[in-house]
Amino acid sequence: MERTFMFKVLSTSLLFVTALSHAATIPVPEHAKVFADYTSESPAVISFFTKESEQQIKQFYQSTFGQPTSSEQKYGRIQLYYEVDGQLIRVIIAPQAKVNEVNVIQMKKPS
Repeated sequence: MERTFMFKVLSTSLLFVTALSHAATIPVPEHAKVFADYTSESPAVISFFTKESEQQIKQFYQSTFGQPTSSEQKYGRIQLYYEVDGQLIRVIIAPQAKVNEVNVIQMKKPS
């Protein structure tokens, strides 16, 4: 009976370690209020609110990821596209009442 219990604990631990090895690291500004963090698998998504201006957010991600490969405005939101180390990254900045909502999506570039 003890062996079965130990096996279950061990197998659960291995699954947990495997899940962590696929975790993405998506940077956010210092005072961001994260409300959704789905970075344990691909595509990775993190969403947050910030009092920083649209320009400050753009500068933060430009200093982190470099120059965007493209950008567009859709439905009142700015969308910035980056390609970094085989990853496609989309940053969506949506103005709210007194803050900006930012969604960052990171996924592997299709082969």
